[in-house]
Amino acid sequence: MSDTSVAELTFCPLAGDAASLARLLSVEGALRQGHFRLLSGRHTDKFLAFSAIAAETAALDQIASWLRPAVEAWAPDSVLAPTTAGVGLAATLARMMSLPLQLAAAGPEGRPSVLVGTPAPLAGRVLLVNDVTTTGTALGALAGLAETSGGVVAGAAWFASRQIGGELSLPFPTAHVADVDLPSWPEQECGLCSTDPAPENARDLN
Repeated sequence: MSDTSVAELTFCPLAGDAASLARLLSVEGALRQGHFRLLSGRHTDKFLAFSAIAAETAALDQIASWLRPAVEAWAPDSVLAPTTAGVGLAATLARMMSLPLQLAAAGPEGRPSVLVGTPAPLAGRVLLVNDVTTTGTALGALAGLAETSGGVVAGAAWFASRQIGGELSLPFPTAHVADVDLPSWPEQECGLCSTDPAPENARDLN
C-alpha cells in the first residue's frame, strides 16, 4: 500500500538539491509501506518504487543530469542496465551521452544475467545503471555479465541507496543521487513474517 507519511523519511542528498529530491520522493506510489523482500534477500517494511518516479520524463531528465558529470568522466563506450524500472534512467543517460544501450534480463534467481536480444559484444568501457540498491547485488551481477561479455566496467550509477552512510564495496567508481534511510534486515530477523509470511517481491514491483 502507499503511505504518504513514508515520504517524511530523512535522506542525505549527494547530488542535486534537497527540494528537488523531496519532490521526487513524494510522487504518488514512490514510497510504499508494507512487507517486502528485496533482491538481496533482506526484508523491509518500506519500499522505494522507482517505477513511480520514472513515469515522468522530466524526472528522468533531472536525475540523469545530476549523474551525468560524474559518469562522463569515466569515458564509457556503452550503457548496460537490467530490465527493471532503472531502464528509463539508463536510456536517458545513454541518449544524453550518445551511447549505445544494452539490457540484461534476470535469471531464475532474480539477478540480471542474460543480455537481451542479439546484442553486440560489450567491448570497451561499460557504464552500469540501476535504480535503487541496498547491498549492490544487482550491480555485482551486472558487472560480472559485462566482463564475461567482453567489456570492462567503467563505473556504476544509480538513483538511490537504501541506507545512509552505507558505502558499497565495489571495485569500480560509483555515483548516485541520494542515500534514503529505508532500513532492512535479514529474513530470519523479520518480525513481519509472523503475521505476514508472504512478503511482496521487490523484483515484481519494479
